[in-house]
Amino acid sequence: MTQSTNIVANPLLVLENLFELSISKGDRPTEFDASKYLEDMLQSDLDLAKIPSLNLSNPATLPVDSLVRFRCMVQDSNLGPEIFLKLHEVFNATTGEKQLRSTKYCDADVSAIDQFNEGRIPNEWLDERSVLYCVSPPGESLWMKQQDHPSVDQQLENMTLGEVNYPESDSHATNKFPLPGIPHSDAVVKLYGADRNIEVGSRIEVIGILSKPSHSGASEDSIDDFDLPKASFPNTPVIHGIYCRKVNSIDILPVSKDEISAAKQQACDLRAQLLEYLGNAFGGDVMVAEYVLLQLLSRVTSKRGAFALGQFSVNVTEFPSETSAESAQNGNSIQSKFLSANSSTRHISSILQKLLPAFVELPLSLDVLNTTNFYPRSNDENLHAGVLQLLDGTTVLVDETMLKEGTLKEQGVKNMRALNKVIQQQVLGYAYPFHEFDLSTDIGFIVLSRAKSMFPCHCVVPLSQSAGLPLLASDDNGSLKVAENVLSSFRKYIHILKYSDYDIPQAVSEHIQERFVETRKQAASESLPLPTQDDLMLQLNLARLVALSFGSNELTQEFFDYTINLEKMRVSRLEPNSTTEPQK
Repeated sequence: MTQSTNIVANPLLVLENLFELSISKGDRPTEFDASKYLEDMLQSDLDLAKIPSLNLSNPATLPVDSLVRFRCMVQDSNLGPEIFLKLHEVFNATTGEKQLRSTKYCDADVSAIDQFNEGRIPNEWLDERSVLYCVSPPGESLWMKQQDHPSVDQQLENMTLGEVNYPESDSHATNKFPLPGIPHSDAVVKLYGADRNIEVGSRIEVIGILSKPSHSGASEDSIDDFDLPKASFPNTPVIHGIYCRKVNSIDILPVSKDEISAAKQQACDLRAQLLEYLGNAFGGDVMVAEYVLLQLLSRVTSKRGAFALGQFSVNVTEFPSETSAESAQNGNSIQSKFLSANSSTRHISSILQKLLPAFVELPLSLDVLNTTNFYPRSNDENLHAGVLQLLDGTTVLVDETMLKEGTLKEQGVKNMRALNKVIQQQVLGYAYPFHEFDLSTDIGFIVLSRAKSMFPCHCVVPLSQSAGLPLLASDDNGSLKVAENVLSSFRKYIHILKYSDYDIPQAVSEHIQERFVETRKQAASESLPLPTQDDLMLQLNLARLVALSFGSNELTQEFFDYTINLEKMRVSRLEPNSTTEPQK
C-alpha cells in the first residue's frame, strides 16, 4: 500500500508516524505541523479524486477518522476559538518509558487521559484552534459539481434532501444554509496554525480528518475548563483541517495557458455563437442577449467609497409573466419558494445554470420577502444565513414579476433594503444584537420585471415586443439544444474574459474625453439634459466589457464607438415606452 493510499484510509496512523519522525529529528513536539507534508503529497502522488468529497458523499457512509475534502463557503466564523489538548503522555509497556503522543487533528477524549484528570497538563501542551461552520457553495451549478468526480451524476442522484440536510432535532443548524430547502452539504471545520485566519463568507477548500460531532466523547464536567463552540451541532460532521486554502473566484474553473490563448483567439466566433444562444433564450432578442452577456462578463474591479466599480447590473423589462400549472401546484413547499412560478423565468434560469458556475433564482413574491431573511443575522450567538450570503462570482436572477398586491411586512422591508444595498453598493450587512457590519460582495444581478425595476440597475433594456413569447423551454426549442463541448467552450469564454486584465491606452483615453466634451456641448446647444460623470463611467464600463467580449485586453476607439452606438439603440427602445427619463 502506497503512502498516499495510507493517508486516505488511515490518516491518524500516518500522522502518528510523522510526529515520531519529527521528534527523532530534534523538532519541538509542540510545533508539529502536518500541513506541509500533505501539501507536498498533493504536489506529487496524492490524487485528489481518491479523497472522498463531502460535496458528493453522505458523511454517514464514510469511515470515521478517514481523510476527506470539502469545497465550501464559511457561513459562520464565530463558533470558536476552542482550546484543545495537542500533546499527552502514554506509557510504553515494552520499554517501560513514557512517550509523547500528538492529539492534534482530532477531538481527544480528555476524560481518559490521566495527566488531564490529575491536573498535570503543561500549558504548552494546550493550544487554540478556530471553529467554522461551512456549507457547500450556495447555488453551485451541476456542471461545476461534475468537476469533482467524473461519475458525479449517479452520486448526486443518490443525495436526497433527507441525506444532506439536517435532522429536525438539530435546531442550531436549520438556518445555516442561505437557500432554504435546497439540498446541500455542511460540516464544522476546525483549523490550526496559520489557517485559522479565515473570515466569514470566504470560499475555501479543506482537506482533513473526518470526525464525530463535537462533545461526543467527553462530559461537560471533564472539560469545564475548555472553551467550547458557542452552538452545538450534534448531527453535523466535523473536519479537522490539515490543509486549507482560500479559493479566489478566478481559480474556481481551472484553465490552462493554451485554453486561455484559444479562448481569446476564438472570442469573436464564440461571442457570435453565445449571442445567438442567449438571443434564442430571450425569444430572438439579440440586444437583450448582448446586455446580458456583458453582465455575465462583469465583476467588481475596485471600490471607491460606497461605489463598486466594474460590476454591471441589467434590468430586462416588458418581461412576460406566465405562471405554470406545475409551479402553482407546488408553491407551498420550502424549496419551491425559491423557484419562480413564472415559466419564462424558469426557462431563462435553466439556460444560465448551464453557463455559470454559481447561479441563484430569486422570485420576489410577498411570501419570500415576508418570511425569509435576505441578510445574515445572529440569534443566540448563532449566525443564521441570509439568502444573499453568497460567494463572489455568483449571479442572481431577480424575478419581480412574482410580486403581487399585498402587505409588505417589516421583514419584507428589511429584505428589500438589503437587496437594494447589494445591487447598488455591493455590500451585505451582517446583523448582530448590538452592532451591524458590512462585508464586500461581488454578485451579479439580472432583474426581470414588467415595468422598470424598483432597484437601481445600471441599465434598463426592454424586451422587444416582436420577441417570440411565451419563451420556450430548452426541450421545446431546438435552437437551445447545444452540445456539451460547445457549452464547455461558452463557460471557459465567459470565465477567462471575465478575469482578464484590461487597459485603456492614453490616445484612446484622450479620444473619449474629447468626445464627452463635444457631446455635452451638443446637448447644451439643443437644450437637452447634459451627460453626467455617471453617464461617462457607465460608458467606460460598458466599453471595457465590450472589448473583453471580443477577446481584447485593451480598449480601442472602435470598441468605444461600438459601445456608444449600442447605447443609442438601447435608449431609442426605451423612449416610446417610458413617460419618465430613462435610467442610463
